[in-house]
Amino acid sequence: MTYFCYEDAVTRDDRGIEAAARSLRYALLHECAIDHGADYVATAHTASDQLESFFVDLLTGTSVFTLGGIAGSCEYISDDIKLVGDVRLIRPLLDVSTDMVNEYLAAKGLAAVYDSTNSDTRYVRNFVRTKLLPALDTRTDALKATVASIQEESRLLADYFDRQTAHFVSLPAEGGVIISRAQLDSAELVLQRYILGKWVSILARGGAMHVCAILRQLQEPRSVRIDLPQGHFCEITPRAVRIFDRSLVQPFEYAAAEAYGLSEHVRASAEIVRSRQNGDRYRGKKLKDLFEQRKLDLYERDRAMVAVAMGEIIWVEHIDG
Repeated sequence: MTYFCYEDAVTRDDRGIEAAARSLRYALLHECAIDHGADYVATAHTASDQLESFFVDLLTGTSVFTLGGIAGSCEYISDDIKLVGDVRLIRPLLDVSTDMVNEYLAAKGLAAVYDSTNSDTRYVRNFVRTKLLPALDTRTDALKATVASIQEESRLLADYFDRQTAHFVSLPAEGGVIISRAQLDSAELVLQRYILGKWVSILARGGAMHVCAILRQLQEPRSVRIDLPQGHFCEITPRAVRIFDRSLVQPFEYAAAEAYGLSEHVRASAEIVRSRQNGDRYRGKKLKDLFEQRKLDLYERDRAMVAVAMGEIIWVEHIDG
């Protein structure tokens, strides 16, 4: 089993300590499920957590499409950790309040376990739980019903828009998402905002300001990359909007013998395979110009393999096939 370093996760995760800790918890639960051959990971989220989530969303940034609260089950163990195999995340207690759970524990003579950090109101959820909701207590029943109704409507709306935009999207094997520009450009603004907001949120935990930035760039003719949270890029080109982890376009270099996708002839002739570099020339022309002639996106250029022997480029992916 892999053990996770909390400090490292907080350093890498620009969403803050809460988000980093949540990712670590779910990653560990996921790995435990795989190690033990479990079919499900079940969490103890309750109806009280569902109510809190509504106000947490309002305070931290949300849209009408993302007010649905906590899902009863999903394909993702967390927004950024894809489930492996047949393991599913379920939350069987969403119709049960925390008070009911505590009453059950007391009746069975079981001791409840409390996290000492739950009283720290520097964290948004704790503030909502200990300060905001008690202040609204005189109308709690009406409030619960209203919030539950809004969350249900948001889920129904999101389900509808998912069906309307399913053909916009492809999921490449290396990760991320590709959204067709042809489909996106022909869609109404509400559909554009939905599909961009969905994937910016799922992959990068981004919000409305990132969606607005992408929509503005759709009006520009040139290709561009936008920084997103959690180490992600959004690349906008005339052909597609691609959201991906920036690690996918980091410079690389390795021995040709270790490279996949090379012909035997190239593998035998090359010494190293690397990514493109400034000033590269091939067959007497700038590699940049050759890529532009092929109308390759920045993403494809950065990931293209360049085979080198004796300091000279002898083969380039997408140029030589």
